[in-house]
Amino acid sequence: RHPHRGGRAGRRGRHHEPVPLEVINSDRDGDFVYVEENGTVAKKRITVGISSDSVSEVKEGLAAGENVIMANGMEFEEGTAVTAMPMQ
Repeated sequence: RHPHRGGRAGRRGRHHEPVPLEVINSDRDGDFVYVEENGTVAKKRITVGISSDSVSEVKEGLAAGENVIMANGMEFEEGTAVTAMPMQ
């Protein structure tokens, strides 16, 4: 699979970088994103902060520089091999 990278997590001072709303998923346990870790899919639980119409602040759960996967409607299983591709 070749998912598009939804962005890179990061921090500027006390503010957290926003990520596209499309990369944030929810289930009964809360919010999460999929990230690429060593060529495979990993699910990361997150705490969401302030949101706009298109992006949301991630307050906890992502480290600076992590590649967040934009699933584009695809379902992922943790451990599935992926190749990150930059957003077009």
